[in-house]
Amino acid sequence: MFVSTDFQKIYEGLDFLGKPCMDLHYHAHTADEVHEFLRNTVLGGDDPLKRKREAFRKDYLIPEGRAPFAQNVCRSMTESLFGSGGD
Repeated sequence: MFVSTDFQKIYEGLDFLGKPCMDLHYHAHTADEVHEFLRNTVLGGDDPLKRKREAFRKDYLIPEGRAPFAQNVCRSMTESLFGSGGD
């Protein structure tokens, strides 16, 4: 669960990967929404986003035949800091 009072502002700062990640979290604005999440999802097992998170994990975090997600993140950060040539 992600808790905030300004999700629009948070979404504005996200990139192509951050937005889908945020969409796979439950969102709450109030303490009542957090309690409802704990009651229904954590304790009650009602998790409609579970299959979407599992698909995202398979597609992005452990993609078959491609570099692991952590390696891709490291490469992206290195390229943004030092350029694509690794100079």
